[in-house]
Amino acid sequence: MGSPLSHRRLRVRFLVPALALGLVVWSWVPLWAGALPGAAPAVVLTTGSVAPVSSPASGVTQVAVASTPGDDTQNWKSFETAVKLLSDSETGRKLLARVEKSFNLSLSSTPPPTPEQLDVLFKWDFVSRTDAVLTRHFDPKSGLEERNREVSVHLKRDQPLVDLVYDLAHELTHAVAGPNWDPYDPGLTASGYIWTALEGPGGEVDAVVSECRVARELAGGDLVGRCLRYVRNAKIDREKVREDFYRIGDWVTTLRKRLGSEAVKFPLLSELPPRLYSSTGSAPYPVSLLREYDEITAVACDNSRRRYAAASRGPASESDQAWESTREFLQNRCKRTR
Repeated sequence: MGSPLSHRRLRVRFLVPALALGLVVWSWVPLWAGALPGAAPAVVLTTGSVAPVSSPASGVTQVAVASTPGDDTQNWKSFETAVKLLSDSETGRKLLARVEKSFNLSLSSTPPPTPEQLDVLFKWDFVSRTDAVLTRHFDPKSGLEERNREVSVHLKRDQPLVDLVYDLAHELTHAVAGPNWDPYDPGLTASGYIWTALEGPGGEVDAVVSECRVARELAGGDLVGRCLRYVRNAKIDREKVREDFYRIGDWVTTLRKRLGSEAVKFPLLSELPPRLYSSTGSAPYPVSLLREYDEITAVACDNSRRRYAAASRGPASESDQAWESTREFLQNRCKRTR
């Protein structure tokens, strides 16, 4: 198989007095595209883990680091070097500027941020991914709801420097993007979910394009490895990236049947052999995203039924707003309303 990518996930918490639910309802991967020399043409995208990537690129020296479990001293040193390399590319500098604006954290400052300062946003892990934790605080008495969103970027520890640079570019593209959909939106459809995860701002297509632009800029035009497939006229071809996401092979009939009339929103759906797989879903990315949408809906419906019950117990005049909005969600997205 080819090289996998990293991971972006959204966790949803719904909090009411004496009720707290923390559930993972969405996960999507920053994909890795393009086959490596000598590798099979398919690229495995991981929804829970990322396999090692071996992708030499001119301009970046590959250095594998090793740290003992629980000791990330060397990883933080590699992170500092990766940021410096990222700042050598135009795309990387723009990403770093957006990080500073979004999180009030300057990664390229002098002196550089300490590990303690970086740990607010960055975590070392077994895989690379970006997590967004959405917390809903609901007061059944007033019917009011507050939300906050907390982002964390997980980076795979002990990987070659070149891969860390690419992972960082990929994950920062996800991290600086604002929320693009609401799991409790009564109008959220399967097609909308799939499209947003792939093509929305900060989605998988954006992340791959950013990563490959950084790779090309650091390579000085002499690009090899996983992004080579997406170079056209000395630029990264976004349309080629999009096309690869929609190559789903034998799944095309099943997916079109499930999407029904909404399948027209995906003109690039193709019976060509898949190049980008979700390893967790064991299927091309649009198919795995459809499964995730079903999982999200199931969890959100369960949470909303609890919210509906809590609002129903409050004074009618105080919980009407919450009652109506939750009822609308249950009617539109759930098979039963109670």
